[in-house]
Amino acid sequence: SVNALSVNLEGDGGINVQDIVADGQEAPVSARWTSLSRWELTLPVVPGENEITLLGLATDNEVSATDSITITSTASYPVPELLSASPSEALPGELVLVAGRNFYPGLEIFFGGAPSPEVLIEQGGPVGRARVEVPAGLEGEVSLTARNTGTAISSGLPFTVIGDGVRFLRGDFNMDGQVDISDAVALLQHLYLGNPGTCLDAGDVNNNEVLDITDAIRILAFLFQQGQAPEGPFPKAGVDPDGGEGLGCESGAG
Repeated sequence: SVNALSVNLEGDGGINVQDIVADGQEAPVSARWTSLSRWELTLPVVPGENEITLLGLATDNEVSATDSITITSTASYPVPELLSASPSEALPGELVLVAGRNFYPGLEIFFGGAPSPEVLIEQGGPVGRARVEVPAGLEGEVSLTARNTGTAISSGLPFTVIGDGVRFLRGDFNMDGQVDISDAVALLQHLYLGNPGTCLDAGDVNNNEVLDITDAIRILAFLFQQGQAPEGPFPKAGVDPDGGEGLGCESGAG
């Protein structure tokens, strides 16, 4: 047995053996020859029992000899560490590339506590990379966390799950990507001069499903009197948490 996540094996190869490989390894691992007949091989193992079959290959890569050994690892997986997610926001069902450290078989990725339905480890071990699917039924900012088999949950990484509706920034009535005095002016012109608006929900700053002068006043109070900020989605673009059925949004944020 070993108290590690790898094991060093060594042995003697027959006269017809040119290489020693481990059967079933995702990435081919070849032996190091320390003499004409003596070889060494370092293989990854998982906690618990590991059935390892070694294949001796002849010059034509045909198997000329086999041997098996059971290695028990008493080590535990370390807690994974998440470093980045690309992209940092995605729709449910989309795939995200997560980079980090200590990614091992059985790795679980969670979006706000909801497990990803698919975790494909592209690179495992101390330096890890996994492609994961965003689970359904989520929306907004969540904490991205991970867990190896038998370990605690990792520290969180911020991530945004994009909703299915039209995305907009509350208060950004002229849809230029920011909230400033021009939005209050555009809203007043819509109310009193009949100028069109492509996203009425963006102007509904207090989210009461009524567009009136109080929304323009709240924008100005927020900008110049440290007043109450617009209701969500703010300060980042998102979907209307109420569905936007009362006012609607024909053209969302780009």
